[in-house]
Amino acid sequence: MGKPLLEFKDVYLGYRGEVILPSVNLLIEEGDFLGVVGPNGAGKTTLLRAIAGVLKPMRGQVILYKPNLSIGYVPQRSLLDEVYPLTALEIALMGLYRKVGVLRSVRKYEEKAREALRIVGLEGMENKLYRELSGGQKQKVLLARALVSEPEVLLLDEPITDLDVASQKAMMDFLSNLNNEKGITILLVSHLLDVVAERANKIVMLGDGRVVSGTKEEMLSPERLKEFFGLPIGGV
Repeated sequence: MGKPLLEFKDVYLGYRGEVILPSVNLLIEEGDFLGVVGPNGAGKTTLLRAIAGVLKPMRGQVILYKPNLSIGYVPQRSLLDEVYPLTALEIALMGLYRKVGVLRSVRKYEEKAREALRIVGLEGMENKLYRELSGGQKQKVLLARALVSEPEVLLLDEPITDLDVASQKAMMDFLSNLNNEKGITILLVSHLLDVVAERANKIVMLGDGRVVSGTKEEMLSPERLKEFFGLPIGGV
């Protein structure tokens, strides 16, 4: 077991006074690769946004065991407005806004953004418009935007949904390397249960307002799968 990084204790999450996830209890430890799964509308994105600090809890306690814990957040690609003619480099630079302010202030950090793009395999594409990139390339740009701030925890919301099988594998290989070699703690939301099960060491399942976590062996039992997904015994 790694050192605890962040813990939710009896946390209630929701929007405009409506509770989506009541009484969430979740511990995130250093070095975890957590797969976050559940039916559509179960609250997976809500949970990720709360961990990222974008969504404030309605009640309950969020404990940061490490002061100034650095968290990178990769939202769903469909949430990014492609109307503006932004380049891959400009989007990667956005990952530094919280640390150093607006774009004028981060220009001197361009080399860090270029390095992040290189790490995800987009060297030489810094000046390409984001909206002209392929689906896999767009996902890599968003990943670079999260990595440029050198996060200790990386949150990813459906990062492989629109990718072909080869691109899915390449992305998951990359994330596994970040986890194993760089020691970055990863929480990955996906509806592709088989892909998550192959890589994650722990599973967080959501459904009917509940959030339950445990090892792969505990969470991927036929009984648990039937409980949350309605799958027949032996469904995965």
